[in-house]
Amino acid sequence: MGYQLRKIANEWKEYSVLINEYIRDVDAMKRAVSKLPSSAGEHSFEATAEAEDALRETERISALVDELSARVKLELRMRATEMRSFSPEEMATIPRKRECISRLLEQLICGSFIQ
Repeated sequence: MGYQLRKIANEWKEYSVLINEYIRDVDAMKRAVSKLPSSAGEHSFEATAEAEDALRETERISALVDELSARVKLELRMRATEMRSFSPEEMATIPRKRECISRLLEQLICGSFIQ
């Protein structure tokens, strides 16, 4: 009986030591985990804010490109309609009109991106 009591006492001590080690390990893990959400949360918040800014900028640029494209199409349609109604005398002025259209397109493009 004395032998069994000593054996149980030794096992109890071993279990106590193991439990204390596990408690220290769990506490260390809790400290490590408690640091993760705040730093990960800050990084994810910053990344989300930057992504939203980039999306807004992309949408703004897309709207400018769409507007410019519509303006160019309108101007080209107007000029094409004008050219279809040319008389033979006006046909001789096509090179000059082409230069005017080139300048107009340049103004439209440059003016849209300067705004």
